[in-house]
Amino acid sequence: MKKENVILSTKRLVLFSLILSVLAISVVVVAALSISPQKRGDGKEAESITPKVSMVGDSAEVLIPEVVDEKPEEEKPRDPFIPSIEDDEPFVDMEESRDFSKQYDYQYADLTLKYGKFDVSNGVYTATKESTLYAHTSGAAPFPYGTISADVMNNGSDSGIVFGLSSNKSTYWEGSGVSYYFAFISYEGILFLGRTDNGTWSSLAYTDIVGFDQSKTYNLKVLYRVDKIILFLDDVPMVYFRTEKPLIGTGWGIRAGAVGAQISNIVVSNKVTVE
Repeated sequence: MKKENVILSTKRLVLFSLILSVLAISVVVVAALSISPQKRGDGKEAESITPKVSMVGDSAEVLIPEVVDEKPEEEKPRDPFIPSIEDDEPFVDMEESRDFSKQYDYQYADLTLKYGKFDVSNGVYTATKESTLYAHTSGAAPFPYGTISADVMNNGSDSGIVFGLSSNKSTYWEGSGVSYYFAFISYEGILFLGRTDNGTWSSLAYTDIVGFDQSKTYNLKVLYRVDKIILFLDDVPMVYFRTEKPLIGTGWGIRAGAVGAQISNIVVSNKVTVE
């Protein structure tokens, strides 16, 4: 065979191979385009949703963002709680369940040292030691109910009136074997009613004294009707407490927490009404 014929045959073979390759690729493309996805399950056909346009143009709603004040609110001053002395069984009425008729004479009732030391001059008791307690515990002038009032200058301590007191000791402050109510003006300027009961202290009721001055003298008054107690400050009812389990003691007295505290003008009676 001549060299020219061999070259021509080879070119034709190459050309024919290229044509076959092109045809094969076309078949694959056509086959790929003709494949349909298989249906899976019995689900519903996709639904075309066209979004609705509402309130466009001049009718569109104008939203104004709310302005948020990030500054913290200023703390409001705390107003003192002024309790009401009215309830379904009025405090000022006599109760048939208790007998408040017996009256005692306190004119000559004296207070004796139980703890600490008071200097006594013309009816003014001035504490010369911290933690001072004087009380009357004899049966000659008990205080089972009634009213006790006194002028109190606490000198930055807890000082005031003791009542409902009972103890099996001759000297005491608080602790085991000692129980009483303590109505006092605290060192923080709070009118407070507390109770120590055989060594356990409880806070019963309290309220702030507006404009408190520890060097000022306040008149503190207790109205005690066994299961009901009202504390007055300068003749204003300020604290009201009621209990179903009152103390049973009939002793009474005064207590001061710091040197220099003064208690004077002590008045005791069996009056159980406000007026």
